[in-house]
Amino acid sequence: MSTVVDALSSAGMYGKDLPSSKIKIALTDTQREIAGLSRDDVARFAEELDRKLEYMDPGLATVYAKDAPSILNLVRMVNKETTDGFRGALGEGNQLDIQLSYAPTFSDPDAAAYTTLRTNWSRDVRTTGTKAYIYGTANVTPFTGVAAAAQKLTMSEEEGMRFLGFFMPAGETPHAGAWQLWKNKVKSLQTLDWNTRSKESGVLISKCKQPFTLPKEHSFYVNVRYDDIGIDHMIPILAHVRMASNLETL
Repeated sequence: MSTVVDALSSAGMYGKDLPSSKIKIALTDTQREIAGLSRDDVARFAEELDRKLEYMDPGLATVYAKDAPSILNLVRMVNKETTDGFRGALGEGNQLDIQLSYAPTFSDPDAAAYTTLRTNWSRDVRTTGTKAYIYGTANVTPFTGVAAAAQKLTMSEEEGMRFLGFFMPAGETPHAGAWQLWKNKVKSLQTLDWNTRSKESGVLISKCKQPFTLPKEHSFYVNVRYDDIGIDHMIPILAHVRMASNLETL
């Protein structure tokens, strides 16, 4: 299985201080400045992410590991604003950490109150069709069930997100057949290709054709089309970079 250290080493990003630079963000077609990062912070990032992936399904862990250079560049992009580097689980204040697919970060699209957060990613799909999956709480009164521009989720100045695809736990049946991203305008519908099954565990994985980075102060939402009713257990494959001070509430 590919590791984070392997991916960073292949990209020439491991074992040295990284200088400030610029990278292109495909989703926004813009150049963004990214901060330098010390070799100690790079090593800490790699160690902590590899530890997270160690007991994860190998197929899913490989998706994260291969994308580690882009996730690290997201850390550097956020650090341009926060300036205190990556500290991970021991961070405090402006120091950065990463959450992987943490459901309570996001609003529950089926709750009566749009401010209610998810407790997990499972969803009782009672009707087929297009429904909100990831969205924000701006101007949503009442929420109609299908996200639109008014229901966008906006990254703050001190965070960013990297979106890689979706996975389905072993033994579960997919109910969703397609998804769509909104970023300034609706992007092309992408089908959920559930043909990639992890040989080790049976986890189903559907990767984005083009993974995308959501920089600070950018807005988006994701809608999903459900083709069957039932309990859906689909989980997004994402990395969310945040300040330690925003991760203090359990």
